[in-house]
Amino acid sequence: MGLITKLLFFLLPLLFWPSPFKFELIKIVFFLGGSFLLVFQLLIRIKKGDFEKHWQKINKNWFFWVGILLISTLLNQKIPFGLLTGGYRHQGAIFFLLLGLLIVIIKTLDQKTRRDIFSWATIAILIETFIVWFQWLAIKVNLPILSYNQRPIGTLGEPSAVAGFLILGLPILAYSLHQPVILSISLLATVVAIFLTGSKAGILALLAELLVFYFFWKKGLPFKKLLLGFSLILFVSVGIIGVWQEKGKSPFEDRWLIWKLGIEAIKEKPLFGYGAEGIISVYETQYQKIDRTLEGMIVERSHNLFLDVILFSGLVGLVFFSRWLGQISQEIIKKKPWKIVPLVGFLVFSFFQPLEVTHWLYFILLIS
Repeated sequence: MGLITKLLFFLLPLLFWPSPFKFELIKIVFFLGGSFLLVFQLLIRIKKGDFEKHWQKINKNWFFWVGILLISTLLNQKIPFGLLTGGYRHQGAIFFLLLGLLIVIIKTLDQKTRRDIFSWATIAILIETFIVWFQWLAIKVNLPILSYNQRPIGTLGEPSAVAGFLILGLPILAYSLHQPVILSISLLATVVAIFLTGSKAGILALLAELLVFYFFWKKGLPFKKLLLGFSLILFVSVGIIGVWQEKGKSPFEDRWLIWKLGIEAIKEKPLFGYGAEGIISVYETQYQKIDRTLEGMIVERSHNLFLDVILFSGLVGLVFFSRWLGQISQEIIKKKPWKIVPLVGFLVFSFFQPLEVTHWLYFILLIS
């Protein structure tokens, strides 16, 4: 079980297919295959008493949310669409169920295996950092290389996606690397790589992580929590202002319009939403209502995690998802405050960008 888990966290971010629309497909296939194997091993190896012990410690709100998501998907989608496949990201209801079970699996592993997983994840992050640097240099010297508007895409297929992965990687590097010189060089190289992607959401999430790190490790700072809360609100406000200034761009990139149309769609099915991966047809309908064209593209995410949750599973689903996230936050603050750094980075990034399977995978590693 430990070997499969290590390979999952090491290989999944680095796997790619050199086609603009297949970067995520190979990762999701690898994730589903590896996760099914892990769940099977869990079922045949773990003793009933051990499973019940770990299950009692699990935040069950995630599974309640997945239950709502599954019901909504069965009611609104044509199976297997939304259940196992769909859109570009293929994050169906089974995907989110496996994520929850993976949290259980990680908690059943011994401490040494968990440290090994972090070590393998560290190697993947450093390789990704090197790839971003290499792509940036190749673009500068006009080498024929796959990119997005002359920006590095790493092995995730999109500049902001790779920036989000590196955002989650920074705390993992800080946790795993103990030699000061190696740690400093690795962190600096990764931070610069985030800037090289040119991702505004990535840079904003990076600054939020640095701010949290400063506030929690600065001794004797008065009104620490109040100042931190105000600063994070300010960061998100800056991001929203940036989204407002992007108004009028192509309908595929106009987040303000995407958010507005998402809210309009929620009004039509507020309680249980449209099911997993049900956003594509929703946005097609909403754009037709305002006589706008997507220029041959599709919109399958609202570029905001909480809007996505409502569109997928309605306000009922949002209640359980928010309770899951709130309970995680409370546990982190009480037991492992260093994990507040990746939690904030994840939330700020997901407020403006869609999440890939790599983001979800590394986030559950950090919170498990």
